[in-house]
Amino acid sequence: MSADTSSTLDMARISDISPDPRRPGRLRIFVDEKIVATLGRSRVEQLSLSVDQEWTSVLRQHVEAEAAIDAVVRQAMRMLNRRAMTRAEMEGKLGERGHDQDVVAEGLDRLERLGALDDAQVGRLMVAQLTRDRPAGAALLVEKLCARGLSEDLAERIVGDHLSGDDAEASARALVEQRLPSLRHCDPPTRARRLAGLLARRGFDEQTIESVVGAVVEIDDFESA
Repeated sequence: MSADTSSTLDMARISDISPDPRRPGRLRIFVDEKIVATLGRSRVEQLSLSVDQEWTSVLRQHVEAEAAIDAVVRQAMRMLNRRAMTRAEMEGKLGERGHDQDVVAEGLDRLERLGALDDAQVGRLMVAQLTRDRPAGAALLVEKLCARGLSEDLAERIVGDHLSGDDAEASARALVEQRLPSLRHCDPPTRARRLAGLLARRGFDEQTIESVVGAVVEIDDFESA
């Protein structure tokens, strides 16, 4: 930036701060009668902006940075209003729209502090949906949560809260009971093998599979299947 340009910027002043008629709660910032940014009232107060304040290059940078974060927050909120999303999903979508990575991180941090972005809540909703019509074991549920961008530790905690050992067996039994009528024509080893495969695909652990399948199929037949 040339010395002349820097001098011009330093001489400029905030000429007006007024409500945005189209967006309640937001204020338009004017410099020499031109709109340079639109920010939430709280951000204007935090930046201590005031009419006739000198529009220095430093102040301009602060306002521009805040406007960029504000744009991320508003776009993220529009996405969240359409469907629940994890932070990782949001980072990907906002990155695709050209937002700077650091700006995205700060915007999403703000949404997390407000409780608008909550990976744990998304995870709990997912587990409820995944098990509503068809039972599933811990391994599958953790895999599904991680695929949406949750950390493995968080996914395991959520699934652990949802499934105790007894709950896992109850869910496995419910799934077996749904499938058994279609397997009545099978011999015991085949029935055991198919039930075990079903439970394995739904993410149940080996101990649960042996316990549940063994309860409906002769143990000797199951172990030899």
